[in-house]
Amino acid sequence: MKNLALVAACAVAAFGGVMLGDLLDDEASARDTESPGDALAVTRLEQRLDDVVSRLEEQAHRVAALDLRLAGIAQPEPLPEAALRGLVESVLAERLSGLADSKSVEAEPKDPALVARDLLAQLDGLAGDDVERELLWEEIRKQGLMDAVLAELEAQVAAAPGDADLRVELGLAYLQKIQEVGNGPLAGIFATKADEQFDAVLEQDPQHWDARFTKAVSLSFWPPIFGKQNEAIANFAQLAEQQKHMQPDPKHADTWLLLGNMYQQMGKHDEAMAAWTEGYELHPDANSLAEKLLGDQ
Repeated sequence: MKNLALVAACAVAAFGGVMLGDLLDDEASARDTESPGDALAVTRLEQRLDDVVSRLEEQAHRVAALDLRLAGIAQPEPLPEAALRGLVESVLAERLSGLADSKSVEAEPKDPALVARDLLAQLDGLAGDDVERELLWEEIRKQGLMDAVLAELEAQVAAAPGDADLRVELGLAYLQKIQEVGNGPLAGIFATKADEQFDAVLEQDPQHWDARFTKAVSLSFWPPIFGKQNEAIANFAQLAEQQKHMQPDPKHADTWLLLGNMYQQMGKHDEAMAAWTEGYELHPDANSLAEKLLGDQ
């Protein structure tokens, strides 16, 4: 209430200041335009001064009346503590309910199948860029979407069993799953699933380079106790022979490199050198093969 009265008093003071300022301006103007001792000018100023004083008195009476009215306003009684607590809890519950409703709409989960299809489309768009594909696979694992992607690929292969490239992609996905489950029985299960997909492709097309190369690489990672090394070497050797009759491709150098590596791991140094040398003769720009040959000198 005191603040309201103060605002009113300030307004009156401001109003009076304006009127007095106007009056003083008029007095200065009268001195500039009228000669000293001009009785008419003095009379006019006196009349205006009386008018200003009268109006200020009137405003002062209004402020005083306002103070009296404000003083007569009764202060509201404070709410009981229980009622106040109930009011706060009611408002809080309403706000929380509205927030929960909005979050439920915003956080509505996406269909895993649709997400998986989108990811597979992204992987397909990255064909030929092994680094970017691997980064995307890593992100899929981080987001816990491997099973959804596998389920979608399995459904697509079931719908189109003759699609060789799709089967290779499924085989690669099984190998990616191994990185998620780690070493152990599950790793062997998914490695076997991958190998089955590659074999299905090679039964239809024994010359399918991607299927045989990926199969050979996968076999090379099996622990020696399972005796997969000879099978890996056989597939790399078959690829090397096949590549001699194909249009040269930089990726073919990896076949010779890995074939030599397998021989080297089995203690067959001469066979390793022969594989690296023949590969380098066919792919003289392959630094990986050059390093193998230079490192052995």
